[in-house]
Amino acid sequence: MPGADAGAEQPPTPDEEDSVGSDDHCSHLDELTLAREELARSRSELERTAEALASSREEHDRLRARARDLAESTDRRLREQPPARAGLTRRVRKAPDDEAAQVELLRSSDLFDPAWYLLAHPEVVDTGLDPARHYLRHGAADGWDPSPAFSTDGYLREHPDVAAAGTNPLVARLRRQARKGRGRRRGGDSGA
Repeated sequence: MPGADAGAEQPPTPDEEDSVGSDDHCSHLDELTLAREELARSRSELERTAEALASSREEHDRLRARARDLAESTDRRLREQPPARAGLTRRVRKAPDDEAAQVELLRSSDLFDPAWYLLAHPEVVDTGLDPARHYLRHGAADGWDPSPAFSTDGYLREHPDVAAAGTNPLVARLRRQARKGRGRRRGGDSGA
């Protein structure tokens, strides 16, 4: 039966086992070294990306601040010039005297942000109207919001009477608030 074992694979000798184990160990060390190098490259790339992101955020913040400054400056200049009338149609049915009061009401409200309005709708500058007057005449009718704090369309959905009357929604809200405030000061709700 010695011939029967001749074709069978023989177990490795102790020297061969050390050689096989050593090869596996070297292979694992090589893989570990490659993994460490890849990790170092990835960390380095991550640091570069984080620096670029921080730089982009700083640039974004700088540009937003500059845009806001420009919008505020534009708002001041537009308010100082007489209102442009050529080619513009009035969309809110109010008397001219009432328009001036409404514009002032809008300007005095925290719910109207002229710089934000100009940033959201830069084409307003081309009309020659200051942002409050533009929102009063056109913006609300187009569904534009006067600031992130007030939804023109949302208010009109909640108050269909305002939409039916053709009243500017922010003006309507501010006047309702004023009436409620006066009613409370006199000792009761005005029902507005």
